[in-house]
Amino acid sequence: TPMRETAIAAILNTPLEPSLSRDIQGKLASAIGSKFDEIQLLVSKQRVKDYLDNPSVAWNLLRDDRLDKELHAHLLFQVVERSLERDGLRGVVALLSSSDWDWRDGEVVNRVLGDAISTYALLDIKRAFKDSLTFQGNASSFVRDQVLSTWAILDPEEALNAVASYEPSSERLRLQKLIVRVWGRTSPSDSLERIHTVPRHLSNYVRTIALRVLSDSDPNRAKEIVASIANPQFKTQHAQELVQFLTFVDQADTVDWVLTEPNMEDVRHQVLAHVLYYLALIDPYLALETAIAAPPQAESTPENHHPFRYERDLQAVAISYIAQLDTDLAMEMVSRVRQSSKLQSYVYIGTTLVQLHEYDRALELVGRLEESEHDAYYRSVLGHWSGWWGTPVDLVDYLDKLPVEQQSKAARQLLWKNKFDSFLSVEQSDFVSGFLNDDDAKVLDSPNGWKW
Repeated sequence: TPMRETAIAAILNTPLEPSLSRDIQGKLASAIGSKFDEIQLLVSKQRVKDYLDNPSVAWNLLRDDRLDKELHAHLLFQVVERSLERDGLRGVVALLSSSDWDWRDGEVVNRVLGDAISTYALLDIKRAFKDSLTFQGNASSFVRDQVLSTWAILDPEEALNAVASYEPSSERLRLQKLIVRVWGRTSPSDSLERIHTVPRHLSNYVRTIALRVLSDSDPNRAKEIVASIANPQFKTQHAQELVQFLTFVDQADTVDWVLTEPNMEDVRHQVLAHVLYYLALIDPYLALETAIAAPPQAESTPENHHPFRYERDLQAVAISYIAQLDTDLAMEMVSRVRQSSKLQSYVYIGTTLVQLHEYDRALELVGRLEESEHDAYYRSVLGHWSGWWGTPVDLVDYLDKLPVEQQSKAARQLLWKNKFDSFLSVEQSDFVSGFLNDDDAKVLDSPNGWKW
């Protein structure tokens, strides 16, 4: 209608200063039956058209916080593209430097910048990178990162070679990690197959990135790669990262892989312990069943020993994870573990109860053990209580509730820690000292005063 056309013409021909207020634009939009965002977009298109020969002005107009950036993305791209056509990467750096832009500017703005710079860099990637080295500041760093990210997709090895002598070394490492991160995310299988071409200090990093992607897109391939890693330390690390994801997706399949994969034999117990933690969060009963089903670890020999060998009892470990969630359930489940695992299981429950300040229950647990196991239980639980993980000052009020043979040892532990932390008052220190026997008093003054 004539009214609609007149209104649109008025909006599009509004001078830059002063601009129509949002309130007036909104009323106009309502009057002509249009959405407010449509009116904004019409105004923006006209402004970009008027100022396209001055990209900095057009850019700052479009970065107005009142505008919907997603709706204006194609206009933002048009402005950046014009700046690149006129002055190359230097034009983009100037564009960003003319505003208060930084990398936290927003997802849409940074995506548009990245797409435009990448499209430009593809014309001559080597020249683009060379040009990016001539700029300084935050904007230049962003531009250089975009160029290198594009190069990492095209030819990651060539990109790594290009930054091999970059200084300072801290920035060189950052750029190298950027390249392998893009490589690992976009071509995980390729990056793993050519991992020998990556600088040694980055090989573990790119493997982590690539396996993270494969664990989602191709978990079976990820498992094959992890099982084939020769270094026990790296195999353990990456297997633990992998099962952290897989356990929440398919518990049965994850457990089956860890338990039956022949190439996991050297790290099976380490990885199973990790699986048990996540299983306990999902299904405590399955966690304990898995630990019970696990084959015993082969006795350590010079041939199979390595520094990362896991020696903890898996059944007791399962109980410890369950206790962190539900101590009552953990105590019920102890009856299902083998006899040789019961002491350590109760120790884990006892230390958890101490952390929860349920001291009476922690001390009562000793009644479930054979008398010959009491000293080992007290040594662990009271050592935990009086150490860095407990609240040692609370133990003062429980000294007289301990068996006589444990009182002096616990008192020595408290007095030893008090030398460094001074958590006891003078009166408390005198009270605790009254529980020391002559032997422990002598040990307290020796370098071994901390030992139980």
